[in-house]
Amino acid sequence: MGSDGLTAEVGGVVEMSLHLHCRELTLLGKDEPPGPRVPEGYGEPGQRWVQDLVGQVAEGRSGIWADGWVLDVDGLALYVDGTAVPEPGGWVRATGELSIAEAYETDAFEPGEELVRKAERSWLVRRIVRVDRQSGGPGARHRTRHVEVDVMRFGPGRRRGGWWTVGYLLDLDGAAAAP
Repeated sequence: MGSDGLTAEVGGVVEMSLHLHCRELTLLGKDEPPGPRVPEGYGEPGQRWVQDLVGQVAEGRSGIWADGWVLDVDGLALYVDGTAVPEPGGWVRATGELSIAEAYETDAFEPGEELVRKAERSWLVRRIVRVDRQSGGPGARHRTRHVEVDVMRFGPGRRRGGWWTVGYLLDLDGAAAAP
């Protein structure tokens, strides 16, 4: 997650919508939907966490991005970009990177208010991991470290002893935050 202005703490609740930058899309058909599921994410060395999501393409398109569409995963609407726009109503498997859906992204989608109601959720923050990067010399690789923290904050002072905070990984639980 990399969002200016969002703060979170372990044990606290945050309200936000999610955005999926889709790397790969598989059409599954309409006749016998596989049922929505959200399997565990998996990491790739040196890359962000990747999620494999199965859901139904919802009505909704971005007014500013030609590749913007909406995926309904068990009643949760996710804003998606990065692939050709599939037909609404079809079942798909979308593989990509999850992040926070920023207001400028969600505001570009229609129908706006209806989608926000389906997309914005309260999430219980179970764990926060700060992702720091350190640049090597010319021709050297970047080094990355993951540090478990109690609070996520963006803003001034993101540089620590040659390490630059590039984002956070959040372990969220939607069910625990429900009333």
